[in-house]
Amino acid sequence: MERVCVTGALGFIGFHLCNRLLNEGIEVIAVDHIQKDRTLEEEEMELRMGRNAHYHLLKLTLDSLHTINDFNKIDAIFHIAANDQQLLKETVESELAMLEKMIKKLPAYTTLIYASSTEVYGDQEGEISESAPLRPDTLLGKHKQKMEKRIAQLSMEQSVLCSIVRIPVVYGPWQPEHVEKVDYNMAIYISDAVNGLMLAAMKKKGNEVFHLPSFFDVDCSEQRPQSLEGSFLSTSKSENQLGYKPQVRVKEGLAKYNEHVKQWQKQCEFQKGSG
Repeated sequence: MERVCVTGALGFIGFHLCNRLLNEGIEVIAVDHIQKDRTLEEEEMELRMGRNAHYHLLKLTLDSLHTINDFNKIDAIFHIAANDQQLLKETVESELAMLEKMIKKLPAYTTLIYASSTEVYGDQEGEISESAPLRPDTLLGKHKQKMEKRIAQLSMEQSVLCSIVRIPVVYGPWQPEHVEKVDYNMAIYISDAVNGLMLAAMKKKGNEVFHLPSFFDVDCSEQRPQSLEGSFLSTSKSENQLGYKPQVRVKEGLAKYNEHVKQWQKQCEFQKGSG
């Protein structure tokens, strides 16, 4: 990949994905809208990426995505935008209409990565594969299920190489506040999430669905699945077809996150003192 587009580029996952792409020398067309009441963290994330000459920020809302004129020069699109906060403001139909306009402008065989959620599975028992029935019981899960179905259909019609990547809860530096209330043992560290998205983009095959297992899922898969209670994600497809394996265990991930928080607090205190 030489040139990619990332929607939701200033969000948690989008920021880390852009950084990874930039570090690998890939030109990034970042798409996000700038809110007036931004936090210091959001301003800092934009500042850090803005220093890179390969980074180009387009301050657009989702409904303006289709106005980008040079899609023919883009190797891949990562659609990371639309988190659960935005779902309260936008309907599935409105987001689908926006994406439909964009997908119809894409040249054939463009790679499209749609960041979905493992919440599409809902409450199930045992080992869950990518082909498991979808029974979402949350607003986010229901939204993603509808989006998955339509995006896959549109991509096939337009010969776009779409991969849907279902991501569990993600934690790490710059994580949203609500992540602090989750069970970290079933979450994945941000670098693992980004790695999974990158691997899916490099696969260059359409009409695929992958999910990104955590170390909890890996450990369950290595035991006797029939003897376990509850549910866990199958590791087979993502490992065999993408080469994806989580790399950061919870203890290491939380240590990295806590160190980031400590350094960020020091930076904020320094800025206040010199202001």
